[in-house]
Amino acid sequence: MKLTEEQLKAKLFSKLQKDYNAFLDKLLNGDRELLKSSVKELSVKSDMMLEFEYFFPLDGKSLRSVCNKKKPLDFLYKEWQKDDELRTEDFHYAISEIAEREANRIAKQNSEPER
Repeated sequence: MKLTEEQLKAKLFSKLQKDYNAFLDKLLNGDRELLKSSVKELSVKSDMMLEFEYFFPLDGKSLRSVCNKKKPLDFLYKEWQKDDELRTEDFHYAISEIAEREANRIAKQNSEPER
């Protein structure tokens, strides 16, 4: 059964929340150095979560491309971190761009003939 867009959004938000909570648990149960070295990551992931909670930035293929990730928040953070163009405070734009790129990558991969 194919999920509706609203069901996919709920599923993704649940996965994001689980990913975020696991990250917070790791920080809270880690040592002081881990917490100090993770301040930027905590800030960015928190901002990304707020974006999803109040201004859900994804739909269609982009939504599916992120929803299919095992750890979607970690995926978004790592992609954001490695792309200077996306390392902006406009997380709505960054998330949308990352997801669109991933959707295009998946579409291209699926359209290539097997070797």
